[in-house]
Amino acid sequence: MGGDVEQDTTDMDSKATGEAALKNKEHVVGIKTAHYRGPEWTAVDRAVGAGKIANMPIMVDFGDFRSERPFQELVLKHLRN
Repeated sequence: MGGDVEQDTTDMDSKATGEAALKNKEHVVGIKTAHYRGPEWTAVDRAVGAGKIANMPIMVDFGDFRSERPFQELVLKHLRN
């Protein structure tokens, strides 16, 4: 949908997403988080949680990085837990 809906972390539910991916694994090949502009790691961490539940890979698309969310921290901390 784009826009403000991609900034709403209240509906980023790792468990529901992971379970939905598992139920549809013939069509779903991974979990993606994209376009989140906030300074925290919520969107990434919830996507990682969904990927763990579904045992599927994660894709992260920020568009651009913020100083509060450096690439090195993404790779070394959030995608490796």
